[in-house]
Amino acid sequence: MWIMFERARAPDAAYWPGRRWMAAIDAVAWPVAAGLLLCRVPGRTGVFLPTAVAILALLGMRRLRQAVWVTHRYRFTTWKVAGILVVLAAGSCRRGVEARPRVTSVDGGIAANHAAPAVGGRLQGAALPGGAAHSVHPNPTHGALTTIPCCV
Repeated sequence: MWIMFERARAPDAAYWPGRRWMAAIDAVAWPVAAGLLLCRVPGRTGVFLPTAVAILALLGMRRLRQAVWVTHRYRFTTWKVAGILVVLAAGSCRRGVEARPRVTSVDGGIAANHAAPAVGGRLQGAALPGGAAHSVHPNPTHGALTTIPCCV
C-alpha cells in the first residue's frame, strides 16, 4: 500500500514594481550560464553537449514562461544560490580562523603543535626553502613526507 503526502504550497510571493522583469532575467540567466559552462568542457562530448544545451534551452523557456505569466509563483534562483554561497563562505571563513597549520612527523605524531607567526594578518605554514607556506603531512601510501599547500 502506498501512502502519499502532499507538501503545502508556498504562499504567493509579494508583488513589487519590476518583479516581472527581474524574474525574467533570473529565469533566463541561470540556464544560459549553465550552457556556457557546458560549452567550455574540453574534449569530445559526442551527443551529450547538444542534448544538454537543448534541455537547458527548454528549461529556460519554461522558467521564462513562469516568470512572466505566473510571477506570483516564481521563486528567484539567485536568492537560493546566494544563500548557499553565503553559508559556504561563512564556513570557510570560520575554518580559516580556527585552522592552524601543523608540522606532522612520518609516524603521525605532531612535531610542532603551534601555528607559525602571522605575517600580514595571515597564518603562515611551516617555512620551506624559498619562503613558501606549506604544511607537511605524512603520505600514507609511501611513508614519506609530502608537502601540501595551505589555504592561507
